[in-house]
Amino acid sequence: MLAYKSGGRSSKHIDCAVRGYLLFLLGCTILCDKTGFTVPVAYLSFLVEIDNISSFGWGAATLAHLYRQLGIASRANCRQIAGYLTLVEVCLLIYQFFFLNIDALRLMFNSFVLNLLCRCGFMSTSPF
Repeated sequence: MLAYKSGGRSSKHIDCAVRGYLLFLLGCTILCDKTGFTVPVAYLSFLVEIDNISSFGWGAATLAHLYRQLGIASRANCRQIAGYLTLVEVCLLIYQFFFLNIDALRLMFNSFVLNLLCRCGFMSTSPF
């Protein structure tokens, strides 16, 4: 059980609210799929004991899920991508601005990102 200042509510209500929020966070943000609004029931098993949540490797699980979703999105017949794309954006920006100092490589990287955005439907036509 979590120890919080209850403000008139029982700790059981608080635990249920925390579990609900964490289930939403897992299913709709960090480990989301293409539906965007369904959460697999398997995630409930991770939330049985809230005190042990910090012992799980959430970063590794997020990266593994994202790697799988990027592999699925790279197929020729795929038109959508799922996963925690904010992480991809941050990694690409860090890689672009700190490791690519040559303008030709930066242009190649930008064309790759723009082509990926066009392929996923975020842009109607490629500028290249």
